[in-house]
Amino acid sequence: MQLIAKTLYGLEKVLSDELSGLGAKNIMAVNRAVLFEGDQHLLYKANYSLRTAMSVLVRIAEFRIRTSHDLHRYSQKIDWKEYLDPEHTFSIVSVVNSPFFSHTGYAGLLLKDAIADWFRDKTGKRPSVDTNDPDIVFNLHISNDLV
Repeated sequence: MQLIAKTLYGLEKVLSDELSGLGAKNIMAVNRAVLFEGDQHLLYKANYSLRTAMSVLVRIAEFRIRTSHDLHRYSQKIDWKEYLDPEHTFSIVSVVNSPFFSHTGYAGLLLKDAIADWFRDKTGKRPSVDTNDPDIVFNLHISNDLV
C-alpha cells in the first residue's frame, strides 16, 4: 500500500532514514513528507516507532482535476465502504494549493458531499459528519491539479 509520513520542513532525510530502518520500500522524500510503500504491519509499526513523523497516512486515491467539480466527480468513483459505513461519522482535513479553489473549506465540502452522495446512492443512507470526535478522518491534499 502507498503510505505518506508527514513531517516538519528539514526533517525529510531523517524520516527517510527511519523508514528505511523499518523496512519501508520505494522511499521518496518530498516537501514536508516522505512517500513510501509497505504493508499493514509497517503502517502500524511506523505509527508507533517514527520519531520525526507527525502522522502516517494511507493514500486512498490519486487523480488530476481540471475544475473544482472534478473533485466531486472523481471522488464518487472511490469505493468508500472500504473505509467507512453509514453508521459511523467522519470529518475531512483539507490542505489545498490550487487555482481551482480559493478556500480549502470548499474543497473539503465537495469531498464531504461526494462521500455522502456515494453512500446515499449505494445504500440509501449516509454517514454523518462530526468535526469534534469523528470515527475516521480523511485527509484531502490538493496541489495544483493533483488530488
